[in-house]
Amino acid sequence: MDIIKRIPRSINPKNIPKNIPKNLKNITRYNPLVKVNLKDISKNISTSKLPKQFKNNIFINFIVIFVVVIIIGSLVYNVITKEVPTTGGVIREGIIGQPQYINPVLSFSNDVNKPDRVLEYLIYPSLFRLDSEGNLINELVEEYTVGDNGKEYIFKIKSGITWDDNTPLTIDDIIFTIETIQNPDYNSPLNSALKGVVITRVDDATLKLNINASYSPFLSGLTFGILPKHIWQNLEPSAFLLAKSNLEPVGSGKFKYKSIQKKKDGNIASITLERNSNYFGDKPNIETFILVFYPREDEDKMIQDFKQDKLQAITQLKRPLDESEKFQTNILNIPQSFGIIFNVKDPLLANKEIRQAMSHAIDRDQIINNVLNGEATLINGPLNEFNKFYIDTPVELNLDKAKQILDEANWKDADGDGIREKDNQKAEFVLLVAGGNKVDEVTKTLKEQIQTIGIQMNIEIIPFNELSNNQIRNRSYQALFLGLGLNIYPDPYIYWHSSQINSPGLNLSQYTNINNDGYLETARTNTDNNVINSSLAQFQNQISNDVPAIFIYSPQYLYYTNPIISNIRLSVGNSSVDRYASISEWYVSTKRVFK
Repeated sequence: MDIIKRIPRSINPKNIPKNIPKNLKNITRYNPLVKVNLKDISKNISTSKLPKQFKNNIFINFIVIFVVVIIIGSLVYNVITKEVPTTGGVIREGIIGQPQYINPVLSFSNDVNKPDRVLEYLIYPSLFRLDSEGNLINELVEEYTVGDNGKEYIFKIKSGITWDDNTPLTIDDIIFTIETIQNPDYNSPLNSALKGVVITRVDDATLKLNINASYSPFLSGLTFGILPKHIWQNLEPSAFLLAKSNLEPVGSGKFKYKSIQKKKDGNIASITLERNSNYFGDKPNIETFILVFYPREDEDKMIQDFKQDKLQAITQLKRPLDESEKFQTNILNIPQSFGIIFNVKDPLLANKEIRQAMSHAIDRDQIINNVLNGEATLINGPLNEFNKFYIDTPVELNLDKAKQILDEANWKDADGDGIREKDNQKAEFVLLVAGGNKVDEVTKTLKEQIQTIGIQMNIEIIPFNELSNNQIRNRSYQALFLGLGLNIYPDPYIYWHSSQINSPGLNLSQYTNINNDGYLETARTNTDNNVINSSLAQFQNQISNDVPAIFIYSPQYLYYTNPIISNIRLSVGNSSVDRYASISEWYVSTKRVFK
């Protein structure tokens, strides 16, 4: 650069002093450097003769400056921008079982066939949904009113919604779905829930439902999917089960059906869904959602695929994953109560003191922490903390109190065999158990705990279908170990009202109490939340006093996901599919935008 600075520049004639001789005034015309381009000179200057160290310093300085500029630029960019979710990405979820009826009229059956429920939930819209906190929110419904003391519901439906084949979704689709469910020829699991409901088409945007008597949980039952009438209306009941649309559905939900992949043996390997860009609500960020199906015996293979990143989500595991692995454990709490249900008509278990003593002998914490690995919530009554209108009715773990109750009722171990007796009747009974979900281990621990107070509980494991079709239907048992499921908005009437003691009713304890019946009737037929809350509080206290069952735990539903999936929010739900309540907020791809 010093060389360049020393090159003489041309002189502007205007700057030549007037006293300069005339023959020198035109000197710029003859200046040999007047047309010289300084840039050309600098380019042609050779550095080959410069010292090597000097050349290296130039290069190093250049690199340092370049790196500093990049770092400062990145820092500034990160300060003035923020990362936000964007559309894109693929989630492959492994699930046990095979889809059969992706059809809300047929699939809505307490998660018996979980792949069907998952697909139905993602593909079909419903009148109402649960949000990730378990609150009932509108989906197809724009607004609604309740009249006639809770017996009339008027719904205004959102406009401008289309099915995946671009056919408009109308009031007629909703009416068709409800009438199909009500038709006994279709054998819908929802039939009993909608029996007696009268449907009226008010206008193109308004629907009216009337029920015979006020039923406070009615709205929470309207979360089933709606079918497109133009696809299904011409199918007779006999052809309904065989329809192609059961596996290649046309919906209008957050995702839409794209393709199906089958194995050589005819079983379905996977079903691919894609983001519905025409969804009328909050559209999902995930572009592609693939359900991959595994038989129960291949659970280990499914876990291995998950650990090798071939899957981004799995669920329904018999055993929990090792917490040292790199994955997210998302917990969904479902209001399900596991415990011992006593047949109070049994000669031994009709004795209240026997039931009370066992209740004080059970260490619930030991079962939850040691047997269930902490993956459950302790419960004491027919409702738990995930139900609305729940109150705590604590049961004290106190072996001395349990023994005292039995002693005062004259149950003694006279022959020293470790089992109490009274009037030639042994304090011994059989507990029927449907295996699975660690209940074998749980009941084994319960047996050991109860033995400490001199009561012998023998365990008999029976397949669930056999237990349901025989012993439960005929009420031929002393005690059962089962899980009782309720919605977040509960209707315990089905399990504890005296009208339900015979099959197909579900009062499995055959418990009757006239006061209790009154509490349950008031709660389900009233629209005032204060009255409902008071009635269900009295109901819970009555059950706690009479002990027709011992409630022990509510299992957690575990949904394992790869850390690549962000913003999953799980809390409570009515069933396992409510893990998708916030799926529109999930994302795997991001972009940066200016703040």
